[in-house]
Amino acid sequence: MRLSHALNELNIAQAAYDRANDEIETLRHRCFADWFRFEMHYNQSGGVLISADGSDNNKSYDDLIKDWKNNALPTTGFLAAPQDVVDYSNAGDLKRLKNLLAETGALNIVHTKDGRYEVTAGQIVNNPRVVNLPTLAQVVVAHLETLAAFLENANSTEEMKQKKQVYQLIRKVAPRFWRPNDPVVLLEGTTAQATLRHGQDGRQSEDGTLACSYLDLTLAESNLTAELRKNGTAGTAFESVFTAIEGLFSQNAAIGFQTQDKQPWNPIILEWEAIVYPEYDGTKDNSYNAGVDFDADYVDTNYEFDINATDFKLKKRPSVLDNSSEHGTNYSGRALLTPHSTKQIAYNISTYLLGLSLADLKQEAIADLQLSDQADYNLDTQLIAWAKKYLTLTDVPSLEDPASSKDHAKILAQKSAVSAWMNSQFPFRVAKAKKLIDLVAVSQAHATWYTERPMVDEANSIIVPFGSFSATRKLDDPLNTAIITFVKIGTYNVLSQSLGGFNDALLTRMQSLQLPVWDHRVLKNVVPNIPQTSEWRNFANDLNLSIADGARAQPLFDVDFMPIRSGLMQIRKLYLIDTFGQILEITPAKVTKSEPMTVSRNLAKSSAIAKKPVTVKEDEKYIYLAPRLAQEARINLRWLSADRGSAAGDGDEMESNDHPATTPVCGWFITNNLDGSLMVFDTEGKALGSIGKQITASQAKIIAWRPVPGVINRLHMTDIKNAHLRKLVSYLARLGSADNSWTFWNALLTATNSAMENIAPESFAQHEALALLIGRPMAVVRAALSLEVQGLAAVNQGWWAYLHDMAGKRNYDRTTNQFDQVSFPVRVGEYSQLNDGLVGYWVESDDGYRGDLFRSSEIDRSNDPQHIVNHGTRQAITIPLAVNEVACKLMMLVDPRGSVHVTSGILPTKQIFIPPDQYAAALRKMEVCFLTAPILTSRDDIELPLPAEEGYQWSWLTRPGAELWAETQEIKAATTHGHFSKQKLVDGWLKLSPKIPKKAG
Repeated sequence: MRLSHALNELNIAQAAYDRANDEIETLRHRCFADWFRFEMHYNQSGGVLISADGSDNNKSYDDLIKDWKNNALPTTGFLAAPQDVVDYSNAGDLKRLKNLLAETGALNIVHTKDGRYEVTAGQIVNNPRVVNLPTLAQVVVAHLETLAAFLENANSTEEMKQKKQVYQLIRKVAPRFWRPNDPVVLLEGTTAQATLRHGQDGRQSEDGTLACSYLDLTLAESNLTAELRKNGTAGTAFESVFTAIEGLFSQNAAIGFQTQDKQPWNPIILEWEAIVYPEYDGTKDNSYNAGVDFDADYVDTNYEFDINATDFKLKKRPSVLDNSSEHGTNYSGRALLTPHSTKQIAYNISTYLLGLSLADLKQEAIADLQLSDQADYNLDTQLIAWAKKYLTLTDVPSLEDPASSKDHAKILAQKSAVSAWMNSQFPFRVAKAKKLIDLVAVSQAHATWYTERPMVDEANSIIVPFGSFSATRKLDDPLNTAIITFVKIGTYNVLSQSLGGFNDALLTRMQSLQLPVWDHRVLKNVVPNIPQTSEWRNFANDLNLSIADGARAQPLFDVDFMPIRSGLMQIRKLYLIDTFGQILEITPAKVTKSEPMTVSRNLAKSSAIAKKPVTVKEDEKYIYLAPRLAQEARINLRWLSADRGSAAGDGDEMESNDHPATTPVCGWFITNNLDGSLMVFDTEGKALGSIGKQITASQAKIIAWRPVPGVINRLHMTDIKNAHLRKLVSYLARLGSADNSWTFWNALLTATNSAMENIAPESFAQHEALALLIGRPMAVVRAALSLEVQGLAAVNQGWWAYLHDMAGKRNYDRTTNQFDQVSFPVRVGEYSQLNDGLVGYWVESDDGYRGDLFRSSEIDRSNDPQHIVNHGTRQAITIPLAVNEVACKLMMLVDPRGSVHVTSGILPTKQIFIPPDQYAAALRKMEVCFLTAPILTSRDDIELPLPAEEGYQWSWLTRPGAELWAETQEIKAATTHGHFSKQKLVDGWLKLSPKIPKKAG
């Protein structure tokens, strides 16, 4: 356990170091943006800060605030006096950056020749922030050294030596941050022809390299440069080289030569302009003209989250559709064009075809039909003949017609052998190679080859050629579509490119090459209005050293800050620029969109929209932007260590890997359907007791604790060792007793059984008899859930936002337009997805569980809606998460064989699971007891009708005395015929235990 916690503490220290470095990068961008803004305005005005209309605004904070209050400020292009700018930066982001650099330090990782990693920590010296304190990098190294010592001790034990095994520390990538893709445009036509100069002339070698010619040239002089300069003299090296080149030109299709008979057109750059119309419902005008501020319920105001959807749906028609004068914001950028799309499509299709076996082709042909032996034989023979004629097969077996054989076993054996052979055949591969056959040549030589493919007509269950299907049915065939696309893709002129910088522009920044932070004119005293003091030079020097190579984007001052990408978009202008600087406007009159970017396909089915649906013209005019965070972000779903932290949630240790170093399992629950109780087990599967129904002497209906039978030293509820399991059991007993009707308790047991049935119904029915008595084991686990952006939240770089931050001396809470306070609904669990193992969960609070609500996305209905929430008919159960707020902690009931999924609508689905080695041993140890009273049985034996469960054995527990327990291992089957014998009336407990296998010898 010490080893596992040491590993986890190392990962936690590494995560803190990584998080600090992300914040450093954010602060570097902020500092550079302020410097860029400052330098741009000083340099444009020769040292005087001016407004857009040319008036002097070289004023102090107080003067600016007075002008602001009097509405006397220009709309753009102003700053305060130089010293105010310096003071603001020194007291704000620059100070924060310098301190964080000092506190973080630097890890130095070297990959040695023997395959190991050496990790050391550098330290920033002469900085008071780190006096007598270790940097985050040094903390990582310290934990690494501690873990290395534990590993060495663990590997030196006799147990490990006998197993001939060693523990080894392996580096693993941390969960990544995600950023939405920029919108992509695909251009097709003669103007979208890729330049032949960049590998597109089709004359490269088969392995993708260019053909090169070797020039055998002996120079008379040793100085090559001097020899080549003699370009006007006959017999020189220059003439020899030129003659050799002319000789290559005379060869057919010589690489590197083209004959131009018209102006070449080689498009290489795409410039774009777009206008975005965000959803403004749920926003309010910023009080200092810095765009709009987002309400906390912005997403809920505009979007719905369906049960199993991965994206949000609009609740209403976008407002711009009914208000043509609605404000939109123009964004622009440029990017290099690439013919990558055709290559990527061809590669994806090749990968798909290479993985298709003959068995896959047969399965596609029969769909879900059940064929007779004769029909199966007929399909096999025709499919093999077709594939052998046009594709590639090896070791083709001979088949015997089942009509000529009466031996059913022989027929089954042949079918099994043919099935195995088909699974080994990949007809689209070159024989014994993972290379695609020449489908273009096949299609040119046999135009109708695919139409001859044998298929089974689902309506009549007869074998027909593919060509006999309707046009609609042909379009539904994925293989047909893939082959047609692959054969024709090379005949199209296609260029594609994302609208590079789109997301950056929404964050008011633009990626571009930047000069280092250093104003040499300051040193040369050529700018009269900038203070020539050591303080100023130190300021510039501190900026340069602190920003380092972090100057990769400049701020945009004249566009709206839209950190939550949403609403609709229009492409205003598209320009192609070729290698010679020629410009061609290609703005399309109509944009063909994919389904996810079509407005009408992203509207929720609500009555408000049904009254006025989106028209075809509106669909053609606008492009839908699904809501996304423009900044890099991720959903964090991490297990919490079961043996760390108190019931109040203090001292929790968050696991830093999908494979936790310490178990998250606090204990186990099993529903006892016989007496309506929950059996409770500890982490290792040891029975602790149960909680169930009890009627008190005053006839009150309560939920009470029952110690486990068969144990002398009986455990009470308050004695449960795990604090989190004890808290949950006590809470359930208290809540179940509160209504004096067992409404909540009955609803909870019904809900857990129903959820388990939706999680894995095919497994649920494997032990039908046992399922009548008990449910499947549910792991009691805890997890932390949060929404995190990479680094600090993005800030508005506009002029008004900057003035407001400076005037208010907002050094650590700059203007974000409150996007970091918006709640994003997150769905935990997936309804009826068999591999989702979440039964349900409570959200922890300081005094228990939030709202006393058990949330389950797996149950169809709730018998106690006040305390148990199901997924509903349309809306999903969600938890609101805001950017970088404190993680909420979930107490979950989980089928350990499944994963837990979290879907946010703005990020890819996140899933975590409990590794089998964390729970397999516990499941094998579990013993369950059923109070069975009274029973009428033989006086001498215990006779009961019990289901036989493979791997388990039944026994009978009785309690002859207060401190005595008796266990009868043999329970006889009840007689099925009537006879008279002496009987007795007894009560006791049925006990179901795993069978212990007998050891050999």
